[in-house]
Amino acid sequence: MKTVWSLFSQLSIFSLLLGQTGVLAAGPFDDLIIGELENIRTNMSTGWPELGIPPLDPLEVDFVNISVATANNHLQGFLANLVLENLSTFTIDEVHSSLLLHPGVKVNLSISELSLVGLYNLDGFLASVVPVYGAGPFKMQLMNVVLFLEVDLLILPELSVKTVIIDIDTNKTLVDFEGIMGGGEASDFFNGVLSSLGPEIFEIVEGKVVPQLEEHLKELINNALHPVGGQILRDDSVNHFFDFLFANIRQEILELGLDPRPLAEDSDNFTVSLFGQTIEGWVKLGDGHVAGLASLHRAGDMNLQYLEDLDKAIIGGTIGLTDLEVEYGFRLNLGLFKEHLQVALQFSSVSLAIQTGVSLHPLSVALDLCAIPSLGPLHIKISGAGPVDSPVENLLVNALLPLLQEQVQRELENVVCGLLTPVLARVE
Repeated sequence: MKTVWSLFSQLSIFSLLLGQTGVLAAGPFDDLIIGELENIRTNMSTGWPELGIPPLDPLEVDFVNISVATANNHLQGFLANLVLENLSTFTIDEVHSSLLLHPGVKVNLSISELSLVGLYNLDGFLASVVPVYGAGPFKMQLMNVVLFLEVDLLILPELSVKTVIIDIDTNKTLVDFEGIMGGGEASDFFNGVLSSLGPEIFEIVEGKVVPQLEEHLKELINNALHPVGGQILRDDSVNHFFDFLFANIRQEILELGLDPRPLAEDSDNFTVSLFGQTIEGWVKLGDGHVAGLASLHRAGDMNLQYLEDLDKAIIGGTIGLTDLEVEYGFRLNLGLFKEHLQVALQFSSVSLAIQTGVSLHPLSVALDLCAIPSLGPLHIKISGAGPVDSPVENLLVNALLPLLQEQVQRELENVVCGLLTPVLARVE
């Protein structure tokens, strides 16, 4: 059986809300990003003239200098009049968005084949001794392409994209440099050899293409985000996260047998002066427990404040418990007077205030505040074998009630805060 902290140590904020609809959807901005990527796809062939963004499929690049140096292979020259095709054929494989710690979105896209065509002029050596030379048209096919997008968001003063980072990876390339080595069988042979250098050649092209894509995507996503506004998305996503968090903690409380939870025993001797005489006695509290911890829930909106200057987020709010029940066995021994009573306390509501500070670079999470500011309305029930309304008993019960409330408060803070601390500390 997993403990609550081992369960959540395997989860990150951006993977708490999983969808099973083909695309792995994990966070508050997933639907928005997926929808915007689909909108981008439909307009990639025409571009966005109103935003000054040219067509992205095909994507044109004028000129790229080439310099490839591996252990045994050396190429230099240039590529010109480049046209990159099939960018719009991407498949959305995963969207992983986060708001609470490092606000942003991570997206995995795949493309079965990209095509790069243009003109080349290359010379150099293969295997350190075999010369390579040629100029003319070329075509490069990139197979099984994966695009990794990382979008960093700013929460304040409004929801917006701070940066977009794109990385393109491929595990197979086919190249055809027409006329290399003068053409003929030598050209076919050397194109086969040069295919192994395709990823290195495309990496240079990528350095020219990717900054354009990053800037265009930043502008397009910002254009989509600004009409939405930040406040509603921010509140709903934070609330949604804590609803999920507390649902799992409630389950863990039950599975770990924490509800009901035993309460500590205590006893003490005392003296009472009655009619000029001193009577010694003792009182003991035992067989105590508190029930209702599994009612843990969010008791209002959770608030998120992102402090850009400090690179820190502060999350705060109120946790509620309802119909909390406390029972104690109350044994009183006062001279010849002995009584064994049962004291039952019921709190219709209990609230805990929490505040979590999240430093983003380096990432660290701390539960800065977790405390019960007040216990709700209290209902008392005392039962026992004999009379329970003597002046001595009433005196002791009235003296014990504040102590019992303090004990309950400490136990609740220990349990709830003890569960939250490792959970939040392991969120990545």
